[in-house]
Amino acid sequence: MSNYLVHKACEAEKCKKPVAKVLTQPGYLEAHYRAFAKYDGCCVIVFVNEDGTVYYLSRTGEHVNMHHLDEDVWALFKDIVRLNDEGIVLFGEAWWPGADQFPEISGAFRRHAGDPNLRLVLNDAVLRSEYDQGVSSRPFHKRFRGLRAAFPQFNCPYENMVSLAREYGHDEYVTAKLLAANLVARGGYDGLILRDPDAGWVKGHDGNDGAIIKVKHRVTYDLLCTGLEEGKGAMAGMTGALVFKWNDTTTNAGTGLSKAHRVAFWNDPSLIVGKIVEIECLGLTNGGVPREPSIKGIRHDKLQPDK
Repeated sequence: MSNYLVHKACEAEKCKKPVAKVLTQPGYLEAHYRAFAKYDGCCVIVFVNEDGTVYYLSRTGEHVNMHHLDEDVWALFKDIVRLNDEGIVLFGEAWWPGADQFPEISGAFRRHAGDPNLRLVLNDAVLRSEYDQGVSSRPFHKRFRGLRAAFPQFNCPYENMVSLAREYGHDEYVTAKLLAANLVARGGYDGLILRDPDAGWVKGHDGNDGAIIKVKHRVTYDLLCTGLEEGKGAMAGMTGALVFKWNDTTTNAGTGLSKAHRVAFWNDPSLIVGKIVEIECLGLTNGGVPREPSIKGIRHDKLQPDK
């Protein structure tokens, strides 16, 4: 368990070994899981109370201001609240469409004054009693069916200020990775989320059970390391990030470095500076630099970096 208030998503390869062994079989996820767009926004938890009040938390419990949506949220879910005779808790993303818009969304999400441009895209829901107990044994397909029931049958649920996450049927894509790549290429999406239709929900679960699988579109580049940046805080006096030459500019990355490497490279930069290093990232930003880069290792087999 963690300090998160949500059941986290996890990449299939990082699930518990017996689970990962099953999930990574070719075609297994496509055949057994439900596929939803992964929105490039901020995770938000919405509490809809019996008295008609609505409030919003980040996944770590901080209050956020999305009250410009209160009226829409209550209008959609008041009948479900009254039917169940208790409040409900919704899970989703604070988001707006665009390309490379996450920094702006993140800033707006944390702004005390709020931002009326933020939309709410929903992907799951539990009863308030289930949330308070920290577990829902109801399978996802039943939870999502209840969530979907809040939206008018003939009202497109994907374009409103409060909407459902876009689901893709098995006949709409070939593989999860290809669909994830297609979504990222469109802009505004961070890949794909796959949901086990029979899985329950557990507050704070680290996701290694395979209930929610995230599929990100990752690509690799081999770049020339040209320097180091010192770390801050606990990483002061060691390497915080490697600096790379990228076309006519520079970029940096620190994720993926072990503490041993951070210390060794700082003490002897020749171990890494001038070497070609493989990085993995979520494609390129509109500015043409690697997005969310992670260091994979030195490419001793390459003589020239990618351009």
